[in-house]
Amino acid sequence: MGGLGDVDGIRLRGIYKFQKNSHYDLYGFAGLAYSSKATGWNTTVTDKVDITTTGAELGAGIEFDLRNMTNLPLYLSIEAGYRASSTDVDKKITVNGKYGNGSAKGSASYDYSGAIGGVWIHYEF
Repeated sequence: MGGLGDVDGIRLRGIYKFQKNSHYDLYGFAGLAYSSKATGWNTTVTDKVDITTTGAELGAGIEFDLRNMTNLPLYLSIEAGYRASSTDVDKKITVNGKYGNGSAKGSASYDYSGAIGGVWIHYEF
């Protein structure tokens, strides 16, 4: 995909409105995400990196109806929650040169878990 190389991913998110009011809605949300990216090139050194990220989130929010103030179908959402996410990186380097051949492997994991929050304005079609 463009300048990012080979990127594959999917994100699913569900929202359940607990309380509907004429001026605001209270809701909960849950989501799952997966993405992977592979890079590599072939010269005398082949450097291959595979990156995989998985995650899940859970939280609650409030959505305010701004139609009375703006005469447009605009809504303001405020959310807070928790996201558990991790990234695994695997790297392999192979050298095929006139002075010899060799290879090396390495891997690492990173944890991105913690509190999340945000404020959004969105337009409803």
